[in-house]
Amino acid sequence: MLRIVRRALYTTSVPAPLKVIAPMLEALRNTTSALFDPDRRFRQARIFHATRVALALLVSIALTTGINVPHGEWASITVLVVIGGLQHHGNIRRRAAERGVGTLIGAFVGLFLILQESYFRIPLLTYLLIAVACGYAAYHAVGKGDISRCWPALRWSSRPATATRTSMTRSGAPSMS
Repeated sequence: MLRIVRRALYTTSVPAPLKVIAPMLEALRNTTSALFDPDRRFRQARIFHATRVALALLVSIALTTGINVPHGEWASITVLVVIGGLQHHGNIRRRAAERGVGTLIGAFVGLFLILQESYFRIPLLTYLLIAVACGYAAYHAVGKGDISRCWPALRWSSRPATATRTSMTRSGAPSMS
């Protein structure tokens, strides 16, 4: 279509609407060319990621308010948690699966805490167990962020478990220790 418009511009008898449409099509092509150019997408990764997160959040808010979901703000929070820190599409499914497993584990831990509180009736014990559970989760949250580090039985990836840890040397190269 753009070629036809360009050819029409170079002929002697150009209709007036084509003179108006041609610059708009050229501007559209210039602004959307970054979407299809991998080099530009890499160089502008922050802008693409910010746009993707903002649009996903707007869609989440529109859906939850449009169909009147009670406590729909949690859907928006989930969108931010799942894709907020991820720049690449490949990580989103894994992160969503980890969030689902984490939610189930949190629900069972919460149920356990409620049951032990109703059985023992010692609030201080409940607070201590909550602190221990949060400390355990926070300890394992630092690093790769892989849920299988907390619970190896949940390891669903195909990579083998290793007994060594990798660390970074001063030069930035990984070193096995």
